[in-house]
Amino acid sequence: MSSKQRIPLTEDLLHEIQGHIDRTLVGPHLLLKLAKNSVPVGLTRPTIENWLYRRCQTARADFIEFVLSEWRALPEGDKGVGLPRNRTAKTQPGYVEITPEIRAELQSYRDNKLIPSQLFKQSDDVLGGLRPSMISTWVNGVVRTAKKEYLDYVLRVCQASPR
Repeated sequence: MSSKQRIPLTEDLLHEIQGHIDRTLVGPHLLLKLAKNSVPVGLTRPTIENWLYRRCQTARADFIEFVLSEWRALPEGDKGVGLPRNRTAKTQPGYVEITPEIRAELQSYRDNKLIPSQLFKQSDDVLGGLRPSMISTWVNGVVRTAKKEYLDYVLRVCQASPR
């Protein structure tokens, strides 16, 4: 079977996938995260979600075979198991909440043209993995948490910059 061969996404097939999600308590994101290096190139969480939301009528046969094989191999889900979270702060370990005060501070730095792009132009030691788009999502309120080391870095550099 060619890896590019497409098969119809029948209701039975989609019900089976949803049944595995319900049984294992593992959604597309966690399934791909658990599979790590064995995920076929091009298979993403949005791809699987598009199937489930009926946004497409066909899918690559190798993608379907992979996700079914992975979900079938998983045990029954345990509602107490999942990605660790600090339930009081509603953040993952290593992340902090972006409070309204922090967001206001970030917005003032944006208004003064310090972030997001100027920070990357003026600083030689930008943390690996930090991107201007991340900072924009903090400022605009799209996300409510940030990796602590990234947020601390951005605030430290902005506070040290002349206004």
